[in-house]
Order: sequence, then C-alpha cells, then structure tokens
Amino acid sequence: MDTAVTRLPCPLEEVSISGVDLSISWLAVRLICAYAGNEEEQAMKYIMLIYQGTALERQAALPEEEQKKVYADYQGINQTPGVTPGLPMGLAQNATTVRVEGSKTLTTDGPFVGMKEAVGGWFILEADDLDAAIEVAARVPAARYGGAVEIRPSEVYW
Repeated sequence: MDTAVTRLPCPLEEVSISGVDLSISWLAVRLICAYAGNEEEQAMKYIMLIYQGTALERQAALPEEEQKKVYADYQGINQTPGVTPGLPMGLAQNATTVRVEGSKTLTTDGPFVGMKEAVGGWFILEADDLDAAIEVAARVPAARYGGAVEIRPSEVYW
C-alpha cells in the first residue's frame, strides 16, 4: 500500500486539510514538518491510561519477590526511551468529583466512575506508530493482572 505524505507548515497553526477523506482524525496521522529546509519526521504522542481493575488486589496477593518484579516492570517502563512518566495518582476512593449544574458547584467523594473502572495511572509515550505503543502497553503489569491500558493519540479536537 502506497502512503501519501502531506507536508504541512510547522508549527501547525490554522492548518486545514480539505478535499481529503480520512478514516481517522487528521491529527492522528504522522506529520512531516519543514523547519528552515530541514525535514524532520515527528513521532506520535500517545497518552497511556492505566486502569487497575482487579490488578491492585491481585498484585497485593503475590509473593514478595513477584511484587518486586511488578515494581521493577513499572520502573522499566518509566525508563523506556520516549516515555514521560505521569505523576503518581492517589487511590480512586480518595478522589473528589466536581460537577457544575447551573451556577452551583457540586462535589462528590470518590471517582466519577466505579472503582474498578477508574484510571489508576498514566504516562505519555512518543512512538513511531500505534504498534509500538501497543508493545509498551503490553508491558504494563496492570494489563496482565486484571486491568487494562487505554491508548489515546494526543490530538487537538476543539
């Protein structure tokens, strides 16, 4: 399959692509930017959302040596080239959810979603493509202990 490359001015300000049918957001397409005659291919940025599900309970039940391996696996991901670790997140049960109805601010103790569905961590990954992001996501311990990793391309949609 031939791939067409569209060269866009950088930085990307008020860029429009017309007359092109894309099956995905145009921002999720890898772009090649020209800076003073130098062409530089830009890696995609992905936000990796870690959902713990039952992973925390399952990991807590592991023998101490296996728990150390889980921590080492997370540390290995944090040290992977292209990874920008997210700040540690507190437990979902310690969250406060804010809503605004009319002009009244409402707060609720706990996460917006159920505890099992709450985001438990995140990191940013610069990768060549979605396949590379999937490879890194598969290394996240939560994904093999009952949780999941959601991969979202970083894109402006407003």
